[in-house]
Amino acid sequence: MRAFDFVLLSLWVFNFSSNFSIFLGGAVDADSNPARGSTLSVYLPTTELELPFQLGQTQQELAGTETILIIDDEEEIVEMLEQLLEMKGYPVIKARTGQRGIDIAQNYNDIIHLAILDMGMPGLSGAETLPSLVETRPDTQSIICSGYGIDAESQSLLCAGATAILHKPIKATNLLGEIRRIIDSK
Repeated sequence: MRAFDFVLLSLWVFNFSSNFSIFLGGAVDADSNPARGSTLSVYLPTTELELPFQLGQTQQELAGTETILIIDDEEEIVEMLEQLLEMKGYPVIKARTGQRGIDIAQNYNDIIHLAILDMGMPGLSGAETLPSLVETRPDTQSIICSGYGIDAESQSLLCAGATAILHKPIKATNLLGEIRRIIDSK
């Protein structure tokens, strides 16, 4: 790499890091000495956020055997969730509409430990499906998945019986950690 290219790259990294860390409430410090080279220190603020899983939690600890009902209208999402959950040992029941999810909840002969509902579905949305699900299966925990931020509707869903709300996009480890946290806390 030519020295000029290195300087441009260094300036870009410094600018990006500086803007990113300042946006997050941190700082950037640069130190350069021709004899020693350059050091770029990026300082990010600490956070009080609670992780939905413990750091170092093994893949085995994220696995389970509890039955999970997925209610989502997007076939790709349902298939991806089904593969992820079955790979971790969870039996999965699928519903492509809110009404179908309610029908399954009413007619399924075994325990449904957890339901994962999409907030934005045509027909009955996750918000409209949840009350019937809670009424039919009061012991079934539920996770609402939403592409929207926390708002009044999200808060009302927690009051109406949703156990948790996760915001898309959702990392697999976060979802698995949240599932284990919810099931284990019951």
